[in-house]
Amino acid sequence: MRWVRHARYRMGTIWEMAVWISDRAQALDALDGAFSDVMRLERLMSRFLPESQVNRLGGAAGRSRVPIDPALCDVLLLAQAVAVLSGGVLDVTIGPLVTLWDQAQAAGVMPTSCAVRAARTLVDYRAVVVDRAESTAGLLRAGMSLDLGAIGKGFAVDRSVEWLSAEGYQHGWVNAGGNIRFLGPWGREVAVRDPRQPDRVLVRVPVDGGAVSTSANYERGWDIGGRLYGHLLDPRTGWPTIGCLSVTVFAPSATLADALSTACFVLGPQPGARLCRAFPGVEALWCVGADQQPMRVMITPGLIGRLEGFDLRGVETIEEADAAVSMA
Repeated sequence: MRWVRHARYRMGTIWEMAVWISDRAQALDALDGAFSDVMRLERLMSRFLPESQVNRLGGAAGRSRVPIDPALCDVLLLAQAVAVLSGGVLDVTIGPLVTLWDQAQAAGVMPTSCAVRAARTLVDYRAVVVDRAESTAGLLRAGMSLDLGAIGKGFAVDRSVEWLSAEGYQHGWVNAGGNIRFLGPWGREVAVRDPRQPDRVLVRVPVDGGAVSTSANYERGWDIGGRLYGHLLDPRTGWPTIGCLSVTVFAPSATLADALSTACFVLGPQPGARLCRAFPGVEALWCVGADQQPMRVMITPGLIGRLEGFDLRGVETIEEADAAVSMA
């Protein structure tokens, strides 16, 4: 028995899948099948592919509903559920704001407050209409568009794990650029990187299974006028989120971990922890801190006592639900 791994570039990042098996050729066939399904989902959900169903929805915004794949229906319905509980902080209609910031980077000029306000009028998760029975969806206002970057990879990771499980594999993992889901029991550690020194491991957290996702600004952003602005926008303001350095979420599914890591990054520790409590089996770890200030690592109660390789300087309870660890 041995690990058989396969890696490919999909959805703008490196994917790695692995299974524990004795027959390498058989395992590679199964992994090829899982990657083919990821490619199919990418063709549905990517805003970078003109022919994607996500872009078809944007093209028909304000005019008509369009037929979509049942998988895309599921993604949109899951996103709406998290949007409701997060007060709209997770909003897949954030596309107009993302486009505005992309254009700002291309021009090398910051977007104006007026332009940000105009784009924000087109961001509203409540204006997404999904009919799962008919496999149709629509955006109610012209100019609206979707960006599934906060949930799409997680959904595809879950589908890959389901694919491999259906093929009879009981142990393995799928990792899509830090969106990880384990196949079967795991019982090992997951490394959380230091957002200020990404090559350094900040802490290791033992996990039994499930999924892990980290949202951070150290890998992507908009470079405008020589300054890097984080890619995680707050749909309530239209501007990049500041103050939070990274969030790592542990959840039963990769879809939930992906969506909640984004929402918790924008919300911050206290309201983010309240959001996590709405979902059984979810824990989270925040790294927060302004420039030149000591970084604070804040965790939900279920992670107390599980951090390994970390110099704890003190623990405090926040609102009887959140634990905070200060780090100089």
